[in-house]
Amino acid sequence: MTATTSWFAQSKPIDPGTAGDQPSELAQDAARYAELLGCSLDIDAATGRIIAVTGDALDAITMPAELGTRVAAGLAISLMSGPILRSPNQRTWTFLTRPCRMATHDVPADLRTAKVSAIARGTKLILPSRWPSPVTPHWVVAPTSTPRTLPGCQPVLGIARRVLAERETA
Repeated sequence: MTATTSWFAQSKPIDPGTAGDQPSELAQDAARYAELLGCSLDIDAATGRIIAVTGDALDAITMPAELGTRVAAGLAISLMSGPILRSPNQRTWTFLTRPCRMATHDVPADLRTAKVSAIARGTKLILPSRWPSPVTPHWVVAPTSTPRTLPGCQPVLGIARRVLAERETA
């Protein structure tokens, strides 16, 4: 199964002239994210990107930004918010979750129709860095200075379903 959002797999080198000691700063950022997200991360030396791989320590659920805004609010109210990425084109939000071993075809049909999907195990997620580029996502909700538990995928999907149901009855 392949990733459904193009920025997961894209990578272009960043201009080495844009920052001072880029490799050292990337390593610092990766170490900080690894601590806050509770997973090991890679640095793609060729592109200068911080990479998280889904499957063992974290998974991800994507959805359109409009739906994501309301799901993020629902998670916050329920005290289950966690890190959220916004795709470079700003159309998709990606909710980082605890591992859930869910394939996109396991996402309920009503959510798939609304363009909600589970990111395939082994997908490389590009994490934000100090050097933005056209293929680098941005944090909607960044990992905090205190490590927190990632939400489960079921609460993210459940709140998405509730938001969609509310939209239909409104």
